[in-house]
Amino acid sequence: MRRNRMIFLHPFTSGPGMPCGLWLATAMADHIFREEGTTPWHKTHITLHEVAHMLLGHGGEESRRGLAHLLAPDVEPALAELILGRSAYTTAEEQEAETMASLILVRASDSLPQPPPAGTGTRAVLYRLDHAWDH
Repeated sequence: MRRNRMIFLHPFTSGPGMPCGLWLATAMADHIFREEGTTPWHKTHITLHEVAHMLLGHGGEESRRGLAHLLAPDVEPALAELILGRSAYTTAEEQEAETMASLILVRASDSLPQPPPAGTGTRAVLYRLDHAWDH
């Protein structure tokens, strides 16, 4: 599936009740926000979970309340919900994305001809995705 737009990774620090990852689709790009205070492997898994939502055709409007809190932490959740609209993935969609992210990680790890680039940046994630689908 080709989306014909850039993907940007954004670190953030979540808190209680906040998602550890979030995908925001705009007209020009996809933005993936992921928890900064975790392990490199978990950062990659969070990123792939959000990419899985894209690949599975899920809405791209996950946890608008969480995004509003991230962007404007002093705004009341009810007001943010009113302004942004109520929308969240179903439990089934979350399970699908989690399963697909895990399968991608397993497949990519099994098919790597050499050690992947260090870290969890865009280059490392794209390397793993490329090798997962090439084999």
